Amino acid sequence: MKHNILIVDDDEVTLDALSGFLRAEGFFVKTVTSGDEAIALVRQKAIPFSLALIDYHMPEMNGPAVIARIREYDQSLHLLGFSGDDSNESHNEALESGALMFISKATEGAKLIAIIHRICREVERRTKPLELTTFTANRRIIESAGIIGASDSLAASVNVALRVAKSNDCVLIRGENGTGKEVIARMIHENSSRSRGPFIAINCASIPEALVESELFGHERGAFSGAIAARIGKFQAAQGGTIFLDEIGDMPTALQAKLLRVLQEKEITAVGSNATKKIDVRVLAATNA
Repeated sequence: MKHNILIVDDDEVTLDALSGFLRAEGFFVKTVTSGDEAIALVRQKAIPFSLALIDYHMPEMNGPAVIARIREYDQSLHLLGFSGDDSNESHNEALESGALMFISKATEGAKLIAIIHRICREVERRTKPLELTTFTANRRIIESAGIIGASDSLAASVNVALRVAKSNDCVLIRGENGTGKEVIARMIHENSSRSRGPFIAINCASIPEALVESELFGHERGAFSGAIAARIGKFQAAQGGTIFLDEIGDMPTALQAKLLRVLQEKEITAVGSNATKKIDVRVLAATNA
């Protein structure tokens, strides 16, 4: 098991030296230079840290204050006060704030590694059965949605998607390219009351700006050069089902007002027409922004 260690210190020289030393021992090390950054990392739970080394003296928020705040978000994380000030007052204040122990920066490398390894063994002993249980539970949740995986973050995303699938609300899915936003959108559709209706996907970034309105809402014959016949748009094609607007952030600004009307009034107007048509479509959207 590879352990993640968080180091919080405003002294970049100390950060570089200590992180390099711990990485050489096989640890994954994340360094930050402020208490706010450390608190945000722990709150987000993006990285499962085994322990954190927190400097006692920092300009904006001192070590004991950071330790106390982190304790609000994670009661189980092993927190170690870490300072060049080896006074009894520093020891006591760090322990009173919730630190497991106080370590002097003068502690020799071998002793520091022994302390860290001891804490990591305790983390392994405490979390291994839980990890196995969580892995199995996560895999069941994720596979029930037709996706392969077992991570906590993916299981959490699937759980949210399965909950919102039961509603008829619009949903915005955010994530970088290649993270499976359309997979999640299809899962929401297939687990909704609209699953027997069509699922129509359109990539807003791949359509020329001049044609986006026609693609979405359709057009009448003669509405523009080349419109030799009337054509229904994607919204009408998705009637009774779901439309997925991928890369919604690339939709032309002028068209967003028309899309707002579609969301509010549940009606569309084809290009070249004055007549409105009622639609019954659920809108899912995605962006990598």
